[in-house]
Amino acid sequence: MSGSLRGRLLAVLLAVVAPVVAGLCVLLYLAVARAVWAAFDDDLHDLAGTLAASVELDHEGYDLELLARDSGAAMGPGRRSYLQLWGPDGALLHRSAGLGEASLPRSELGGFRVFVGEAELRGVVLRFAPAFDPEDGVVGTEQLTIAVAREVAGTRALLGTIAGWFVGLGVVILAAAALAVRLGVGRGLRPLERIAASIAAIDERALARRVAEDDLPSELRPIVLRLNALLGRLEAAFARERQFTADAAHELRTPLTILHAALELALQRERSPDEYRGTIRLALETVEQTSGLVERLLALARVDAEAGGRREAVGLHGLVEGVWTAQAGAASARGLTLDNRIEPARMVEADPDSLRLVVGNLLANAVAYTEQGGWIAIESDAAAGVVVAVIDSGPQLADEQLAAVFDRFWRGDLARGDDGHFGIGLALVRSLCAALGWTVTAENRGDGSLAFVVRGTGGAARVLS
Repeated sequence: MSGSLRGRLLAVLLAVVAPVVAGLCVLLYLAVARAVWAAFDDDLHDLAGTLAASVELDHEGYDLELLARDSGAAMGPGRRSYLQLWGPDGALLHRSAGLGEASLPRSELGGFRVFVGEAELRGVVLRFAPAFDPEDGVVGTEQLTIAVAREVAGTRALLGTIAGWFVGLGVVILAAAALAVRLGVGRGLRPLERIAASIAAIDERALARRVAEDDLPSELRPIVLRLNALLGRLEAAFARERQFTADAAHELRTPLTILHAALELALQRERSPDEYRGTIRLALETVEQTSGLVERLLALARVDAEAGGRREAVGLHGLVEGVWTAQAGAASARGLTLDNRIEPARMVEADPDSLRLVVGNLLANAVAYTEQGGWIAIESDAAAGVVVAVIDSGPQLADEQLAAVFDRFWRGDLARGDDGHFGIGLALVRSLCAALGWTVTAENRGDGSLAFVVRGTGGAARVLS
């Protein structure tokens, strides 16, 4: 459905108001029409009663002087009246001349409708005993019948005029309602217009702006609060991406510079095969390091773009043993040992691929930075909400480095040495944990060891057993 919100609201409100106004006008018209026709019939009854009271019986017969004056005289256009009078035996005693060949009904006691030519009449029939004077020696007991009718054209014209007034009144009411609704809707939509204007002024260069939360209707406040929270997350995401781009460019510049220098130096003069092989070996090592950096960058970008993957029960002890196989050679070369303290039956609800990457990067970090001849332990504690903890014999990190260790491209060169790592592994761990609903922290322990602890938050991750 297209169109503006103002137009939609106006259409909906008018769709509700219009039938109500039309219904009220119809009901009022019907009530007025009923009252008009009731007055019409009462007037006919009064006229019939007046004419019946004028009929007298004397020794010469029925005195119809008042009735005789009636000749169908017009009371106005469409309002001519007619009458007929019958004796006790049904003999016609009098009729209006204007009836022509038409006749009013005698047996329709109460009301009736009849046509005289093209004119519609509405009338009443009344039976009565004529007045008499006992002193004349005449007693009137016979029942006479009188029918009185009047044209309804004038009354219908009056009702048509009233109907027109009601239609006009309905139109005026609807127009006034439409204006009031339009003004009310416009006033009610002003906060939305302000919000839209504020949003339109926000782009990637102005993500620090927020939509004002003052003077907002209660229905819009939750929307604006969530919108501002979304803008905050977008601002943080854009800041991370800008920093990521700058850091990636910086990290890629070094191996590319080495590669360029080595190749340029090799081309300056003729060299021996061994020198060329050395240059090629250096270039190959640089390319391999750069490829590793690119692969980790791609993995980190995929984690940032995805959210958690599938969830299933994963055997944590077996997963650790499988991941350690890839690190065992490097660990043995540095004299490191692993103590897998996780119970064989321990199960964790998680995405197995993400969990494998988390454990693998934590173990790779421990193998790379634990002091020569040291030890590495890994454990899990369901009661404490610890999904997995990787502990090594040190060295420890300074307090200010404990939080920075998870930043992208951060390397503790002074604290724990450097063995060709790019400072992406722990950043990848943090992103994976965030996608799974976990947290990861680095902790210096009292025995001189350093622990990287992954914890579940709420119902996001569960240690099943």
